[in-house]
This record gives sequence, C-alpha cells and structure tokens, in this order.
Amino acid sequence: MTARQTNLLLYSLAATAGLAALACVTFAFLSPPAVAAPPTGAPRLVRSATLPTSNPSIPPLASFESIWSLPLRKPLAVAAAPTTTTPAPEVAPSAAANLPITLVGTIGTSTALVQSATGSIEVRSVGEMTAGARIIAIRPSQIDLDFNGQRITLTKPKDPSGS
Repeated sequence: MTARQTNLLLYSLAATAGLAALACVTFAFLSPPAVAAPPTGAPRLVRSATLPTSNPSIPPLASFESIWSLPLRKPLAVAAAPTTTTPAPEVAPSAAANLPITLVGTIGTSTALVQSATGSIEVRSVGEMTAGARIIAIRPSQIDLDFNGQRITLTKPKDPSGS
C-alpha cells in the first residue's frame, strides 16, 4: 500500500466518522425524549416547596456569615509608599561594614541581587533572609535590611568604568 492510498483511506475514515457524528447530533435534536409513565401502583414523589429545618446536623445559613465576609483575595502588588514619608534614619557606616553582603543591583522594586561573602550572587525579594539579614524594602539601587535589630540601607556601589 502506497502513502497515497494510506492517506486516502485515512481521509475517508475521518469523513465517515464526521458524517456519523453529525447524524447522531441531528437525531438527538430532532427526536423527542421518551418519557415513561410511572406504574399505576408506584408511590409518587412530591417535592416540598420548603427545605426541612429540623435536621440538627446542618447549621443555619446565618452561621456562615463570618466565613463569607473573609477577604480571600489579596492584592498582588505591594502598595506604593506615600510620597510624603520621612526618610529612613541614616545608619552608621560601621553597621553596614559588618554586613557580609553587597548589593549588586535591583530589578524594579521587587527583586534585589546581592553578593554574599563567598562571591555567589543571590536573588532575593522583600521579606527573605540573606546572610542573617531580612530584606525590608527594595528601591532602585537601594535595599533596606534588618540586621541584628538595626535598619541598614545598602546602596549599589558606583560603576568604576563610569558608564
């Protein structure tokens, strides 16, 4: 059997299956549904207009109000700080000199690249720990750290090439 004959056979089978599916859908829409009448001696099911409230295992709907009012969606972005904030207190250079990390750079206000004492570069976000310091805030070319109870601001060093 050649490739042409195989393709012809497969196309013919696909067309036949498509026509059969179309016939089934057409038949389903055009034929009325069969409804069987209940036997003459069978009990009839009657639906009540109200739900039974005497079941003690089901709590009333009012008890779920505290759950419905929970804020399930949290904002995805951290709210921007107001422009009229007081600047962070300057930290003595000796506290920043004790840090075993340096700031390599920042990506917007969400990610900081820090270099550890071993020379490896780590990617960190607000709230993460690096070398015993917790990152509090990230700004372009600056990060604020909480190190041994002190707030330290690291600034990216100037590029020596001047570019």
